[in-house]
Amino acid sequence: MSTFRNSALVAVVALTAAILTGCTPMPAPTETPSPTPTQSTPTPEPAIVEVFWVSSQPTDFRLNSEAHSITSTESPVFAAVAGILDGSLQPIDPDYVNLWGHGSRLNSLVVNGSAAAIDITKGTLNVGASSEIRALQQLMFTVWAATPDVTEFTFTIDGKTAETLAGHVDLTVPLLLGDPIEALAAVQITDPVDGAVASNPVRIHGEACVFEANVAWELLSESDTVDSGSTLASEACPTRSPWTIDLGELDAGTYVIVVREMSAKDGSVVTEDSKTFVVE
Repeated sequence: MSTFRNSALVAVVALTAAILTGCTPMPAPTETPSPTPTQSTPTPEPAIVEVFWVSSQPTDFRLNSEAHSITSTESPVFAAVAGILDGSLQPIDPDYVNLWGHGSRLNSLVVNGSAAAIDITKGTLNVGASSEIRALQQLMFTVWAATPDVTEFTFTIDGKTAETLAGHVDLTVPLLLGDPIEALAAVQITDPVDGAVASNPVRIHGEACVFEANVAWELLSESDTVDSGSTLASEACPTRSPWTIDLGELDAGTYVIVVREMSAKDGSVVTEDSKTFVVE
C-alpha cells in the first residue's frame, strides 16, 4: 500500500472518530424552570356578630339583637356596621326594622380604647327624635357587642363634624352608649330565630330585664292559643339574664311563640317579642 493511501486512510479514520466522539460541540441541555407558585388569597371565615335592630313596642322604640353570620375580608364588626348602613344587612325577624339604607354608607370605623369614631355618608333618613337615637344606637350597640370596652362614640359625616343627623341628636359632642335598660327591649327571644325548624322536645331561649324576673309567654298555632304560662329569668332587673321555656313534644306544624313583659301596675303589655317556628 502506498504512503499516500495510508495517509488518506488515517485521515478518514481520524475524521470518523472525531464525528463519533463528539469533537464537534453540541449545545448544552437547558432546564425548563419550574412554574412560580401562585399566591392564593385566603378565603375569609364566617364570624358570628350580634347585630341590633329596632322594634316598635307599645310605649317606645327599642333595640333587639340577632346573631348574624358575616363573611368579609374586612373585620366582622366593620362589615356588620357597613351592612346596616347601606342596607345590605337586614333583620331575619320581620318585626324588626333597619332604619338605615337608602344611600347611607360607612366610610371608616376606628376604635381606640373606650372610644370609637364612625364616619358615614348619610343617605335619606326620615326619623323622629326617638327613632333617631335608636338609629345611632343600632351602630353603637353593634360595635359595643363586639368590643365591650367601647362606651363613647364620635360621629362625623363625610369626614366633617355635623350638628345633627336628622335634627334631634347633637353630634358635635361624643355620644355615650346609653343605659341598656332604656335602649334594649326588656324581653326577647334568642333561639329559635324566626322561621327556624325546631326539634322535639322544643325549648325556647331568651333574655330579659324585667320586674321580679317574670316573663309571660303564649304559644299559638293558626292564631289559636295552644299553651301559655310564665317563666323566670335567672335574675331580676336591673340585671339582664337568660330564661328558658320547655314546650315539650309538639305535633308537626307551624307555631308562634310570644313572650311579654307585663306592667306591674296595670297588667298591660310593656314589651313583646315573637318568633315563628316549624316542627316537622
